[in-house]
Amino acid sequence: MLADKRRTYFVNIKGNREGISKDTTKLLDYFKTGQPTDSYTENIQNEVELIRDDNDKCIKFSMKT
Repeated sequence: MLADKRRTYFVNIKGNREGISKDTTKLLDYFKTGQPTDSYTENIQNEVELIRDDNDKCIKFSMKT
């Protein structure tokens, strides 16, 4: 665990998927392609888009000042 209580996970999206759940497989596919395939990965995509949009607004604002 990092000092700020975050955790870092290393994921091999091309690894052997034997024995992992369908949900985990869908998540790995999302990591690989960036394309959501179910409601869970669609929610992740929506959050990513919100964060990117917010970061773009912050960057534009800081460039104006």
